[in-house]
Amino acid sequence: MKYPLLVSNPANIFYLTGVHIEARDAWVLVTEKEVHFFTDARYSDILSSLEPPIIPHEISSANPLSTHIQKILSASKSEQLYFEADNITVFELKSLKKKLTYALKPTVGLVASLRELKKEKEINAVKKACSVIDSCLADISKLLRPGLTEYDIAFKLDSWLREKGHTSAFAPIVAVDEHEIGRASCR
Repeated sequence: MKYPLLVSNPANIFYLTGVHIEARDAWVLVTEKEVHFFTDARYSDILSSLEPPIIPHEISSANPLSTHIQKILSASKSEQLYFEADNITVFELKSLKKKLTYALKPTVGLVASLRELKKEKEINAVKKACSVIDSCLADISKLLRPGLTEYDIAFKLDSWLREKGHTSAFAPIVAVDEHEIGRASCR
């Protein structure tokens, strides 16, 4: 791992912190000794629920991400900041370059490579998820009939998961012939 690393990919943020936030509503800065979590006031409940070693920071237009990063890096005596080059917009990068006094160094796949190796706990969680989905598909397949739209099926899948106390990592993807049940195929 290269430090300090600014993490912007939501999947990598989830992996590092256990916090699931959509799109670009959160950032994480990983230093050699600390993990800093940044988001805005809309997620104050998440910020207040974070526990050490994760350090919460609320960002706003008056107190932007760059200000927090500048303070943290100044204290750590860093000379550069690594960032996820495959998950940052041109605007975000230009803004950081303009506001930070540190050399910005692109990286690709640092956190993703950590995610590739699964611990026993993660393997068991994947097995459980597969079992839940198998049960879901078995139950939902009994409800399929001509006239159902892909949206209807996706709704049924999502509802089944919620009723059983589960969530999905992403919205269900349902593809059926010409939007009718004939030969149903989920991709």
